[in-house]
Amino acid sequence: MAVRLATVLRVQPGRDQELIELLRAINPIIEKHGGTNLRVLQSQVGTGAYSTYVNSSEWESLEAWAAGTTAFFADPDAAPLLAKGFGPDAPAVIESQNVLQDV
Repeated sequence: MAVRLATVLRVQPGRDQELIELLRAINPIIEKHGGTNLRVLQSQVGTGAYSTYVNSSEWESLEAWAAGTTAFFADPDAAPLLAKGFGPDAPAVIESQNVLQDV
């Protein structure tokens, strides 16, 4: 059964475009390792909506997600992007990361 990974990020002030570019660079690597239907979404309405982005990907199963995630973190193309995205000067902070499944 398909699952979706949703990573919710709060962008640092004035760094929206930098975050969007980073996510657009990361997503092809996720796709290379089995993620499909990738999306970068910006929250528009709701509590805390401003400056909130969601990066999402779909996977065939939990097993496919686990294998793809392991391969992504081992991919040398991902390393500099991860350093930028998780480093001390990252354009955003991760608020939550969820693996979701239809019920």
